[in-house]
Amino acid sequence: MTIKVGYWNLRGLMSPIQYLLQISGLPHEVKRYDFDGDLSNPNVIESWLAEKNDLGLDLPNLPYLLDGDVKLTQSLAIMKYIARKSGLLGIEDNAEPHLVAKREMIEQQLNDLRYDYIYYGIGNPLNRFFFPEGLPAATVRKLGLMSKFIGTQKFLFGDSVSYLDMIFFEVIDIFKMLNKDCCETHPNIEAYYSRIRNLPRLKEFLASDKFIEWPVLGPVATNWGWTKE
Repeated sequence: MTIKVGYWNLRGLMSPIQYLLQISGLPHEVKRYDFDGDLSNPNVIESWLAEKNDLGLDLPNLPYLLDGDVKLTQSLAIMKYIARKSGLLGIEDNAEPHLVAKREMIEQQLNDLRYDYIYYGIGNPLNRFFFPEGLPAATVRKLGLMSKFIGTQKFLFGDSVSYLDMIFFEVIDIFKMLNKDCCETHPNIEAYYSRIRNLPRLKEFLASDKFIEWPVLGPVATNWGWTKE
């Protein structure tokens, strides 16, 4: 059965889901929804609203996943469903409680890093507290803790790639867009990034027209991520 996922026609929360689907080998297809202009148009998200309530979703939202009778929203729930289905959790749910908690801790840490560039893009007033030096400069500092965590490991949890590696790869890739030298003082992060990027199925996807490099965010991102100057 083919998994169907839907999202806006941008990177946003979808790219890590696509990366995971690619390395999982699970048959899938992606539906993209286009924005109609910018926020000055009250019907800017009409393409999604037209079918939002017709998909049988309990909590209609983007991204969504349809897999037979399984219908999900929320990006992390979707990723963990795919990971469980394809053996890419990294640390299994039946592992010791402290190990599962460690997996969840890293998941939340990576989600925080993801929201750094989302908040930067939309111009959140709190950014001056989160990264007073500006996010491009702060990327080096932001990667420091993860550099220590990874150490000499091949992937986040040793020798086996997991769904969390797909999220972290996306964070690093976007941080590199903001600051091409963000990994200069973290050579292990640079090696890790290259290792993920060269996974055969992911490498093929990144070189294809299915990969969206830009925009990163939607039209609400008036500071960065939607339009290029």
